[in-house]
Amino acid sequence: MKASGWDLDVAAKWIGNAAVYSKRCGKKHAFEAYIARRMFHGISLTSYDVVDIMKFDDPIDALMENPESDFSQFCRVKYLLVVHPTMEGSFGNLDHRTLILSGKHPRAEFYQLFAKVAKWIWVLVGSSGSIDPHATVFCVNRESIFSGLYMESIEEEFSS
Repeated sequence: MKASGWDLDVAAKWIGNAAVYSKRCGKKHAFEAYIARRMFHGISLTSYDVVDIMKFDDPIDALMENPESDFSQFCRVKYLLVVHPTMEGSFGNLDHRTLILSGKHPRAEFYQLFAKVAKWIWVLVGSSGSIDPHATVFCVNRESIFSGLYMESIEEEFSS
């Protein structure tokens, strides 16, 4: 977020306006959770070859070399899902969205960071099916009741 110039307070308010954070790091965790939920939204754990993307240190190079690849499409869809136009406008530039909608991938610093996250999610999802064919993704929905049996509070970690 620092690289993009986003204001953490504005981003956290955009994600959950009614949320109250006991510590500033809670806003960071809320934003990271938002990104993870959006990046994994609609994912099906199917096995596919990740060798092509792994041969590139910089995923932007993979996108430039093969702009019509499944990974390229994944990046387009996920960027538009994760980064709402209002959020993108908060750092003063909607050119990313325009380029992505036209099938291109910007070399801007923020998009490079996004593509790195997308690469590792792509690799995780693509290889998960071959590691465990019965693997599943689960998500805890809002308003769910917390159970210490299945989850542990992170609040305890930060209060010590």
